[in-house]
Amino acid sequence: MIRRPPRSTHCISSAASDVYKRQPEKVKRDLRVERRNGKLYFHNAGNVNVLLTEGNQCALRGSKDCETLPGRRLYPGNRMEVELPGDGPVFYRVSYAEDAQLKEF
Repeated sequence: MIRRPPRSTHCISSAASDVYKRQPEKVKRDLRVERRNGKLYFHNAGNVNVLLTEGNQCALRGSKDCETLPGRRLYPGNRMEVELPGDGPVFYRVSYAEDAQLKEF
């Protein structure tokens, strides 16, 4: 009789090693953003993931009257469209692996 480990036992060749193998040799950050017709259009034209979080639009810069906007991870080649509730400034935290910045669009 052959004894096998329980199904919950993880293999040593984990997904982490597979992810490492898929890392690009040269990182290209290229998030393209366009604002038109009451919408914000994001396109990740780079070769690494970008995370968009803490999105909000305020009636006026510095105002506390703000609407929360959806966030999402954009994989290379992905797009996202956000309906804007108004004309005020839009802010998103844009994160690449180890680097995160609050940006205005």
